[in-house]
Amino acid sequence: MPEVPAALIDAAGRALGAPVQASALSTAPFSVRPVLRLFLADGRTAVLKTGAPTPAESAFRWCDLVAREAWLYEQVPLPSALRPAYRGVVRAAGWWGLLLEDLTGHPVPPPWTTAAITATARALAHLHAAPPPASLPPDWHGRDRPQPFFARIAARQRAPGDLPASWDGAWWDWFERQQPTLERAYQQLFGPERQALVHNNVRSDNLFLDTETAILIDWDHAILATPAYDSVYWALGVEREGGPPAAVVHAHYEALAGPLPEAEVLGVLAFWLGYFVDHLQAARSRPVNQQLRREYLQLVVRWLAAFLPPPPDVG
Repeated sequence: MPEVPAALIDAAGRALGAPVQASALSTAPFSVRPVLRLFLADGRTAVLKTGAPTPAESAFRWCDLVAREAWLYEQVPLPSALRPAYRGVVRAAGWWGLLLEDLTGHPVPPPWTTAAITATARALAHLHAAPPPASLPPDWHGRDRPQPFFARIAARQRAPGDLPASWDGAWWDWFERQQPTLERAYQQLFGPERQALVHNNVRSDNLFLDTETAILIDWDHAILATPAYDSVYWALGVEREGGPPAAVVHAHYEALAGPLPEAEVLGVLAFWLGYFVDHLQAARSRPVNQQLRREYLQLVVRWLAAFLPPPPDVG
C-alpha cells in the first residue's frame, strides 16, 4: 500500500480549518488504497479516502473513484441519514483525497442480530425508494452492461484456477446444464426493469449502525440498477458472517421494501455466480480476495437451489 504524501494530509488540514496533528491508517482487510483517520489540532477528527496517481494508460485509476464518489456527494441528493457528512475534496502531489465525517464509535456488524439486520434492511429500502438521479458517471466496474463471464468460463474448459476443491466433474456438469438459464436470467437485468440508485457494495465493512438504520460508506461503485444488486449481495454477506440463511435475510428487506420480482433475484444470483467463477478461474487476485469469493460462491450456489435443480450436495 503506497504511503500518503504529507502534502495531501496538510491540504486536508487546510480544507478542514485546522492542522492535522496525527493520522492512523485504516486496517480494513479488503482495502488496497490508504484510508486515514485524521486527528485535528482543534480536537475534531475526519476520514481521508485517498486516490494515488496511476499511469494515464491504466484502465483503473484510483483518482477517478475519488472524483466519482465526490460527484455523487455533491450532485445526487442522497438521504443524509444513509451516508457520512461530506467535507470536500483535496488534491496534492498527484493524489486526490475525499474528506468525510468520522463515524468511529458507531457499532458495526457482525454479529448480525435481528436489530442489525432490520436496521440495514430499512436503510436499503429507504435508499431504493428515493427518486433516482437522472444520470450517473460511467460505471468502471461494468454493471451497467452485461459482462462476458459465461463466455470466458466456457473458453477455459473447466480450468480449476482458485475454485473450491469440491468443484469437480459433477459440479461442472450441473453448471453447464444450467448455464443457458443463468445467462438468460443475467441478460434480463438489462431490460426495462425498474431502476433505483443502488450502493452496489453493501457489506459489513461498508456500513455503520445508527439507532434504527444503517449508514453506508464507500459510494464509489453506485449505479442505477435493480435494487436486487444491493439486497441480494448484502443478504449473502450476512449469511457468510454467521447470520441467518441469505434467503431469510432477504425476506427482512422485502418486508420493508416490498417483494422483488423473482426474475431479478435470480438474475443477480446468476451475475454473482458468473462473476465468482470467472475471477476464481482467472486466479489473478490477492489470496484474501479469492478466499472471499470462494465463500460467497458456495452461498450463491446454495440460494440458487431455490430456483434451479440443486447442484451436488446442495438442497
